[in-house]
Parts: sequence; C-alpha cells; structure tokens
Amino acid sequence: MLSENEKKILAEIENSLKESDPNIAEKLNPVKKSTERAFIYFSLVILGMVVIFIGLLNKTPLLGVIGFSISLIGLAKAIKILSVLKENKFIIS
Repeated sequence: MLSENEKKILAEIENSLKESDPNIAEKLNPVKKSTERAFIYFSLVILGMVVIFIGLLNKTPLLGVIGFSISLIGLAKAIKILSVLKENKFIIS
C-alpha cells in the first residue's frame, strides 16, 4: 500500500502528465482499452451465434461447429478480460 506522501507525489506526476499531453490519459487508460476489447469479444459471441443459426438454416453442420468455435473463443477472451479488470479492482462488485 502507498503512503499518503507517495499517493500525493503520484497524483502530482499524473496531473503533470495530463497537462503536458492531454491525450495520454486516454491512451493509458486500462479500463477503456479493456472494455473496448471485451465489447469486441462479445460481438464475436453474437457473430458466432449468427453463424450457428445460418448453419442450422442451411443444414450445414460445419457452419455450426465454426460458429460454436467463434462464440466459445469470444466468450473465453471476454471473461478473461473482465476477470482481470475485477481482479485489479477496476470493476466494483
């Protein structure tokens, strides 16, 4: 844990960085990057479900397997990102 003095110094460094480069806070924000990636992976889950549905309509089992794989990969990656955010206390539960 940081002492009060270290927290103050860290806040000063952060503020000076924000003043010198206003875009740096956006670039270094781990929550924003991670939530964008989680959104992309959840989109993969939806895409996989669409592929599964198309496979069902066309009676093509291979499309079902491909869609399931896409959904599974997207879900696994999204869960991993969200668990890292929660572990680092970026998500309040």
